[in-house]
Amino acid sequence: MESEWEPVMLEISAYKETGTFIMKSGEETVQMLDDHIVMTQAMSFSPYKKPFEGRIMTLENKLRTTQVTRARTHTHTYIRTYSQHTYAHT
Repeated sequence: MESEWEPVMLEISAYKETGTFIMKSGEETVQMLDDHIVMTQAMSFSPYKKPFEGRIMTLENKLRTTQVTRARTHTHTYIRTYSQHTYAHT
């Protein structure tokens, strides 16, 4: 799994002139992220994980951090867009 992430580039860019940033990622990357989180969770419950436990935990933490960051930027963008749209029409 680790080697699958080597060529992946996650783009982080400024969102308009708000002082915040968003993470852009393609659908394939989002799917791979979700799949790898499920796989690392499965591995963490394996009785054979002991020799790989450190690597599993490190990878799972990186994947979760990426997932949370992506979710926050997506939610922030949605809320700002919705708010701007709502207030523009009142």
